[in-house]
Amino acid sequence: ILLYMASPHPPSVIRANTFLYLYLTDVLMIAVLSLSGHLVASAAVIGVLLIPPYMIGNLIGARVFRPEAERIFRGVAYTIIAASALSGLPFFD
Repeated sequence: ILLYMASPHPPSVIRANTFLYLYLTDVLMIAVLSLSGHLVASAAVIGVLLIPPYMIGNLIGARVFRPEAERIFRGVAYTIIAASALSGLPFFD
């Protein structure tokens, strides 16, 4: 995603493709876990319960997203990516 963010594509294309990539990854992961027998009921229930907040977050993001503010969009996206990478480092354990 970080490399794709650095491309010259307009923010609307980057946002749409990133959303589609993450959505398809989730669908594929659910299918693989189901077929391999590793999908447990408690995880599925939690996932279903998280659908409404996820959708609300996407709707809010779509409302606030302004393609003409490309510099702000990229800055916020890079900040979120950096925070995600840093929070996954082992020295926070």
